[in-house]
Amino acid sequence: MDCLLFEREEVQFSHEDEDFIYIFHRFDSGKVTFRRLWPAAKSQEGEVVLYPSGEKSIANTAVIVLYKAAVSGQKLQGFLPDVLKTMVNLYDSKEALISNMKKAIAAFPGQTRIADVDNIVEFVAPYSLWTVLSNNHNTY
Repeated sequence: MDCLLFEREEVQFSHEDEDFIYIFHRFDSGKVTFRRLWPAAKSQEGEVVLYPSGEKSIANTAVIVLYKAAVSGQKLQGFLPDVLKTMVNLYDSKEALISNMKKAIAAFPGQTRIADVDNIVEFVAPYSLWTVLSNNHNTY
């Protein structure tokens, strides 16, 4: 019998006086999943695949969740920096990231915006391939 090993990280943040808790799992196969624990979804919400072959809308949500956790004072630990890097590098350019983040912010539940796009872009820049390529291009 094969034993499927995984790592687990939990992040949380507050928005509109409500606590949000999400869990991330990375399996020994490389697959990364993610799920909201609290507040509970209106319908039973299962874990969704972030990587590989996750949907862009799920990646958008994961980026916002990791951003909110970090700005709330929670250190991205364990495999979470790798998850953020993988999610950010799904976008071909900074402009694609901005476009997707605008849609994700608008879709996030609540009356007030969950985040500012410029702040998210600044937060993810160290993890992005497009920043590295841009910085390398400027050195020549």
